[in-house]
Amino acid sequence: MASMRRASEEVGSLDQILRTPLQSGAVDASSRNRFQHVKARIRLHTFALIYVGYMTFLAARKSYGFWLPSVIASLQLSKGEAGVLGSSFEIVYGACALLNGPLIDMAPPKYLLVGGLLLSGAINLGISACTTLPAMTALWALHGLVQSVGWPSITNVFLAWFPDPATRGAWYSLLSTCQNAGAAAVPLVLSFTMAHYGWKASLYVPALLCGCVAALLLLCLYGSPAEAQARLDGVGGPRSRGHVMVRAPPTMRELIDTVRHARQKHARQRRETLATFRESGRLAPPLLLLLRGTHAPLPTSPLALLVSRTTSLASLSSSVRCCATRRCG
Repeated sequence: MASMRRASEEVGSLDQILRTPLQSGAVDASSRNRFQHVKARIRLHTFALIYVGYMTFLAARKSYGFWLPSVIASLQLSKGEAGVLGSSFEIVYGACALLNGPLIDMAPPKYLLVGGLLLSGAINLGISACTTLPAMTALWALHGLVQSVGWPSITNVFLAWFPDPATRGAWYSLLSTCQNAGAAAVPLVLSFTMAHYGWKASLYVPALLCGCVAALLLLCLYGSPAEAQARLDGVGGPRSRGHVMVRAPPTMRELIDTVRHARQKHARQRRETLATFRESGRLAPPLLLLLRGTHAPLPTSPLALLVSRTTSLASLSSSVRCCATRRCG
């Protein structure tokens, strides 16, 4: 009976070995500790990036007041026509800010920010090349759509990194000053560049800033702590699913090696058990017939491995039933 229990435990351990590497909920404690050590520093970097990111959004749309007088003079527009150009942005911006909630919730905020900045830069370059009022109005209205994703995406990143209500208010007040800082810096920069390079510099400079900051956000911004932890773990390390770190499943080669080692261990147990029964002169239980083929070559294909493992478990069930029948009889 002791040998039967030991053989059954060995088969059970083999089944556990096969299942354990494929479990997706094993938490990597060392990875989590390493991430907690650098989380505060990454959070400060993220705050600085979204602060600069929204200042760039402001620069792309606050340039309107600097290039508009030159456009009115060059195209000989009336004040009413100039008002239509300005109102198109505000109308589209307000409507899209109200309607694009599902997009903000579904799309990653990092890529919304990067895409918004790139499109804002492209629209500024397009306006600098326009020579008609309808084309300018259409582009500036499209700019309102692009700009409407800026602040919601900024707040999504902020809330992911600052979830504690006890400190969130102070950080959010600091983040809100990016609008004042942008409104103060944009006139200084654009006035200087327009004085040296003409009125189109008020469109070229925001476009250049949008491209540079978009590249910076794409390379350095983490949209959430889970994304940062997954990046720190590397491509081959544990992967992130939501907020839980799990180990990557093993390859088929690793699985076959694990089974081979287990079978070698079972072969040693078989030889020791049979030697014990020979010395005592007793008949070995039928359960040991399960271990008869442990010296056979291990299948190398996934399908053959699955068939072999299923057959072994079926043989175990049959042997246990046969042994129980003999003892009851």
